[in-house]
Amino acid sequence: FDHQRENLVFQKRRQDKIPRWLGGKNYRDVTSDYVDVCDVTVTFTREVPDSVDIAYLCVFNDGKFRVIHWGPIKQGHATFTAMGQGILYLPVSYENEEIVPLGPPFILNTDCGMTQLDPDSIATTSVRLTGITIRALSASTETVKLAPLNMSKEYELFYWRDSWQLHQSFVADSEEMQITGLPSDGLYWLAEVGSNRKERIFTVEDGRQRFW
Repeated sequence: FDHQRENLVFQKRRQDKIPRWLGGKNYRDVTSDYVDVCDVTVTFTREVPDSVDIAYLCVFNDGKFRVIHWGPIKQGHATFTAMGQGILYLPVSYENEEIVPLGPPFILNTDCGMTQLDPDSIATTSVRLTGITIRALSASTETVKLAPLNMSKEYELFYWRDSWQLHQSFVADSEEMQITGLPSDGLYWLAEVGSNRKERIFTVEDGRQRFW
């Protein structure tokens, strides 16, 4: 219950408003106790306003990118400490109480390198959609599993370029669907129309989905 003086709420900064989750005085980051971590420096592709001196990293949970860590901005980049490897992140700022992307999402690899997911506007790829992820609840646990597409249900396939861009809507006529013309090397999201929008995001590897 002690105050953790390294937390963002105690740091000098230009912005009064910070994401609510990082506004706590008592939390400690114990990521390194459970997984391998890296310090990662992100150079932004968007110009940052002079009034903004803190950047954030998000992960995708429950249908939204959610802030989990912060770093001070210095000359167009920021270093984020002790980030879990093998995880997909999105760098953002926090402006007018909204997250604003500062660059493309990236995967932090196990060698501490970064794989940016910046979709190609010219080259395209195809993907075999084998299903969507759903949450399965029991009395004591929650698991995420892959479920096939529901025939006769409508789906929306998005790719990320500063925000979610709709690539295609379709009604499934089988449990797997082949989609072509998708901007390559990007981040994608397939959601059933009318669902709770909690399906997981994915990349394309060898023409198939890899979920994150």
